[in-house]
Amino acid sequence: MKKKILLAFTASYFILAITSCDKLKEAIFQAFTADGATFNFSIPPVNTTDTMLSLGTQTIYFDMDSTVKAVTSNAFSMKDVTSVNPNQISLKILNPDTANNFANFESGSLSFFSDNNTTPFSFDFTNANQYADSISLPLDTTVNLKSYMMGKNFNYILKGKLRKATTSTLNVRATVKFKVH
Repeated sequence: MKKKILLAFTASYFILAITSCDKLKEAIFQAFTADGATFNFSIPPVNTTDTMLSLGTQTIYFDMDSTVKAVTSNAFSMKDVTSVNPNQISLKILNPDTANNFANFESGSLSFFSDNNTTPFSFDFTNANQYADSISLPLDTTVNLKSYMMGKNFNYILKGKLRKATTSTLNVRATVKFKVH
């Protein structure tokens, strides 16, 4: 009987210790914004305005686990993170002119997938018919992208539907930031 009581006490102690450690991690871990990536697309002149087109792809290496460790002085890693949410995604044309800028684009998307989650996730946008050299994509900042961020290799795909043709190559810089909780 004493062994059963001791065993029950020991098991209860370990369960309490494990759940307390998780609560302690949650209390200590401070959310932060991580620069996910900055990369460029070169979009050649496009004269098709009737369909959504793939305008460019980019593959990048990014190690969110190393970022978490660096920000927390190795106190935490991705296994301690509960969520990674989109914080900011922007596109900037580096060489706009009055005839070639975001006014040419009716709508578009920036999608991505990783070597850990190969289902593409898309950030869609619509665009006003006025001159702009940069846009911030609308985001659902509550979506949890942690399963993607457990990967290290990311593929980004830029798509767009033009409202009017472009006549020169557009060099576009994409900037992606995440909130890590």
